[in-house]
Amino acid sequence: MLLMLQSSFNGAKHLIEQLSILLVTATDIETDELLKSLSPLPNQEQIVQVFVDNQTYYIGLLGVYGIVLVQSEMGAIGSSSSLVTSINAISLWQPKAIIMIGIAFGIDITNQSIGDILISSHIIPYESSKIKDSEITYRSELPSASSLLVNRARHVRDWHYEVNQKPVKVFVGPLLTGEKLIDSNAFKTQLTDYFKNAIGGEMESAGVYAAARNAGIDWIIIKAICDFADENKSVNKEINQRAAIRSVVNYSQKFLSNPYAFIDLGFKVINQNNEDEAQADKSPDIELVSLYAFLQPPASTNNNKAEDLKLKSYEIIQPHGNDNLLKEIEQLQILIPESILSLFQKRITACWNDYHEILASEGEYMDPQIDRFTNALMRCICRELKRVKQLNGFIPEQFLETWNTYGCATN
Repeated sequence: MLLMLQSSFNGAKHLIEQLSILLVTATDIETDELLKSLSPLPNQEQIVQVFVDNQTYYIGLLGVYGIVLVQSEMGAIGSSSSLVTSINAISLWQPKAIIMIGIAFGIDITNQSIGDILISSHIIPYESSKIKDSEITYRSELPSASSLLVNRARHVRDWHYEVNQKPVKVFVGPLLTGEKLIDSNAFKTQLTDYFKNAIGGEMESAGVYAAARNAGIDWIIIKAICDFADENKSVNKEINQRAAIRSVVNYSQKFLSNPYAFIDLGFKVINQNNEDEAQADKSPDIELVSLYAFLQPPASTNNNKAEDLKLKSYEIIQPHGNDNLLKEIEQLQILIPESILSLFQKRITACWNDYHEILASEGEYMDPQIDRFTNALMRCICRELKRVKQLNGFIPEQFLETWNTYGCATN
């Protein structure tokens, strides 16, 4: 059973800075298999499940990138379609790109197999057509997927996966898309006779494309063949769908494991092994008031920074009765997860403790040495504030004075 941390949007919006990609699925089987391959973001023990209005989002790590996953209904049109779902998700989570991962039908049963990967160079929305007598003329535009994403997908060279003991092949080309769930070889043949270069088809990509175009972000469709849209569609249906989605999830994980491939799109590489892995040693009973107080600059008594910090290092901080301070701390908890604040508190406390031990026998040090210790303390505090800035994209208002006083922009 997959364990998840459940959250409201306010409780999870601090994670937006770590998210590069919106992933969209359209069926339960696609979502279930994709969730099995997600890892928690650093400093999160579980995948985060977020509830917003009538939608549920999942936040985690696929490859080396932070993703938010959402499931639409089948099709591009409707209140919970891929179009509406993608527009809402983009507005909420501000991803750099949108990728739809799922299952599709194949075109050529002699050259394609269950599990083969289909990558959209273009999509072909076939619903737009003119019908006169028995003649159908298709009039849709052929939107191009992101040239960068298509290029990166095309050049996944060292990937190997097998379905039914056959190596999976990767096809790049136009994908048919429409509202019809096709279970007719005759209708499929009608489409492929008109669109001879199509490599497969599905139902949602027109909505994904429209939402991405509206937001000005890159997009691509990556799906795997689960059937051939003919009268045999229902034979071994669930087995074939499972095999297909596992194939495309495995491919997508490889696709998103290159830390250099998406620099031009601004994707943020997430390193699971960063120095914050000290999380395992975190204390569950931290006092955020102490952290807040440790990060406040001392009240200046003179122009001697060392003397100011010396006074600060001897303070016994008990701000529990200050209502304004407690309100600011509550705001801080919304911006930064408590688990991360716990780590910051430990490191900052260590900075102050080291400084206090040095100053406890001040007669043993010359003034220039004390200045060096003072500057080291300021650099130590600035280092933690820079982590806060990197996490949130800005310095919380509560810490701006310290940031400026200690010259953290350059320190």
